[in-house]
Amino acid sequence: MSQPTPRATFADIPPEILLERLLPVLSVRDLLSLSQTDQRLHSICNDESHWLHRTRQTFSFNPHTLAPSTPGSGWSKRLYVGLSQPEPFVWGSTENDRLGLPAQVRPGGGRTMSYAARVLRPHSLAGQFGGSGRRWIERLTLDLQGRGVEDKRDLAIVEMQAGGWSFAARDVEGKVWVWGQLDGDLPAFRIASWADKYERVPEPTPIPLPCRAEAISVGRCHMLILDEDNLIWEMKAWGLAYHHTAPALTSPSNSGSTRRPHHILQLSTGWSHSACLTSSGGIFVWFPFTQGYDANLTPKAQMNGPLGVRADGNASRAVMWGAVGDIVHELEALPERPTYEDEDAEMKAKQDEWADWDSRSDKAKEDGERVVKIASGQGFVVALKGNGEVWYRQVEENVHFNWEYLPHFSSPQITHISAQFTSLTSYSTLPPSRVHHARLPNYSLTGASAQFRPDPLPSLQGQGVIQVAIGDYHYAALTSRGEMWTWGQGAAGQLGLGQKGSRGGDKVDEPQMVGEGEKAFVFSIAAAGHHTGALVLGRKKRSDEEEEAVQVKVTSESTGDGITRGEHDGPTANMPGAFPTTRPQSLNRPSGPSGNSSTPAPTSRPGEQLALGLSHFRIGFAGRNALPLPLEPQAGDGELEVPLAEGSGGGDRGSRRNWVRTNRGGTGGTAEPARQGDEI
Repeated sequence: MSQPTPRATFADIPPEILLERLLPVLSVRDLLSLSQTDQRLHSICNDESHWLHRTRQTFSFNPHTLAPSTPGSGWSKRLYVGLSQPEPFVWGSTENDRLGLPAQVRPGGGRTMSYAARVLRPHSLAGQFGGSGRRWIERLTLDLQGRGVEDKRDLAIVEMQAGGWSFAARDVEGKVWVWGQLDGDLPAFRIASWADKYERVPEPTPIPLPCRAEAISVGRCHMLILDEDNLIWEMKAWGLAYHHTAPALTSPSNSGSTRRPHHILQLSTGWSHSACLTSSGGIFVWFPFTQGYDANLTPKAQMNGPLGVRADGNASRAVMWGAVGDIVHELEALPERPTYEDEDAEMKAKQDEWADWDSRSDKAKEDGERVVKIASGQGFVVALKGNGEVWYRQVEENVHFNWEYLPHFSSPQITHISAQFTSLTSYSTLPPSRVHHARLPNYSLTGASAQFRPDPLPSLQGQGVIQVAIGDYHYAALTSRGEMWTWGQGAAGQLGLGQKGSRGGDKVDEPQMVGEGEKAFVFSIAAAGHHTGALVLGRKKRSDEEEEAVQVKVTSESTGDGITRGEHDGPTANMPGAFPTTRPQSLNRPSGPSGNSSTPAPTSRPGEQLALGLSHFRIGFAGRNALPLPLEPQAGDGELEVPLAEGSGGGDRGSRRNWVRTNRGGTGGTAEPARQGDEI
């Protein structure tokens, strides 16, 4: 008698099928319930690749804008939960209104032409991205409780980029927010209009675009936007948007929002050029500040719009849109890796690494020849092949240059590159992580690429660096542990290290951690000009001993407008350079773009601690109503440091003389002579 066939059970389903077919369609609540069934399913439900995919889908992340994670780190799951309400922080020079400070704390009493100052510590912009509707954390809580989701209006900032004199950010709904001055070469003395490239935006303000953004890239004085239809938009003024119509960028078989992979994979903006990378590895470059480019734009009289006209007919912050013709140029394919006869010990060690790579299959080597990432600086493009080779090429309209191989920045372990102004970085997110960073000699590498070597930076090696941001003369690195490190020049406060490196010609040669790494989890960073930014998820989970040592209490101290302030005890709550943890009364009701006070926030938020099992850690900043301290006095602080005249910003390398001091009040104080080195 034959034995009955064993009945298949849920446990017999291969992990690959669960990860690819079942888990993506489950709600978060069902996923958590499934993870509590047994140890095997718990491991599968916490798979790093699944949470990375869920994060990309929920928050419309482009893979090239999301820092990678290491297997088993839990980074993607923490990111998914913490993105409930990430908190933007900015610091550095306030010239050109580039930090978006609220009028209540802006130097000069909130006047449009305020005096310049510097912010030496991370300052929160929480509460300045106003709007109505249920927060994402509320929707997640409803989902966990099985009550469904009724609306999806949400203004959580999920991407932030820095320009020469400005910042731009993208929220979870695809809106683009801007603040500062897109082109700071000249002051804006004209009639207020976003059609003027010199127009200032003093506080974070959404641009009424005719598209939904999925990625942004900001150069020195222009911006690229990739929309949900995989089309590229370009802006040289906040109020003028042009979408590219070149067949090479819009006509391939895998264009459109439903095709995978998308045709346009990455945007890259330099100081005077724009570039993009396609899924086939092609690199296209164009020059938006030339007469040929302007000749291919839709005439202003024929543009669409305006969008964003106010009820009273005010069109100063409206957007007109049109198209730009076929002005792109495809760069030639990268050559094969060269060999060097005269090799030193370092080069011989690298050749041993490449020998291991060359022993792989022909298919693997062929795939490794495709370009997977690009980055742009002042007149150059850097390209990274899938095999870890890093190449450099100058770009200039109607001038031909050759690709140059950077052997000391290349390795089969290299996974990412960054560039800006005259600096570039290559780094590996795979253990043991390596960071190769340097500034170009004499603004160019032509003919000297083989001798170009990175700075040592021993404190960053092996630290799990997942992102590098580059300013004019300062640099920032982010680790998978949520720690942010900065180094370089910090005279404008762009290092975020308080007094360290902020005086005159001081320079921090070795990277230093910003704030107290155990109190804030940074998931994205931005830098340009003389300013820096970070997106923070919140506090890391403390051990029981740490929780007893640092008691955190939230008092219900009414501020007169229905908002609760938090008070944090403990000697480390407001250490110099730390990401602050309390909110001042002066910021309880920030003004929106129209000047009206925003709706008060609720005194509590559902889901502040997801006790239902989702990653078992505190959300911290992301789930609390107690918001950080911007410019409140601290022990040892000087007064607000204010120069008599503004510099040029962005590439602003002018002198900073004749400093005066003023009181911190929002109405501006009486100026008096300052001592050299006074600071916030």
